[in-house]
Amino acid sequence: MPASGRALRPEDLYRHGSQDFRTILDAARTRGELPADLDVDLAVDQLAGPLMYRRPLAGRPVTEEYVRRVVQDFLAAHALPADGHGTPADAHPLVP
Repeated sequence: MPASGRALRPEDLYRHGSQDFRTILDAARTRGELPADLDVDLAVDQLAGPLMYRRPLAGRPVTEEYVRRVVQDFLAAHALPADGHGTPADAHPLVP
């Protein structure tokens, strides 16, 4: 239980656990690499969902290659086109 004495709600856990994703997504929106109107909650679910399913539910490893493919698929769907308003997903700076 937190120091405040109240139990954390699922929404609090979700917000806290997804903060790193949100920071990265917000920075990419600011740089014009992702649309300004990107639904960040949905984006977090699209990125974290496969990872959460794969390890705890499917019992399969989360490899670097798997994470790279999840991110590449996300960027293919959401990255702005290479017309001066963004970077194409296949050469996106967010993909390691």
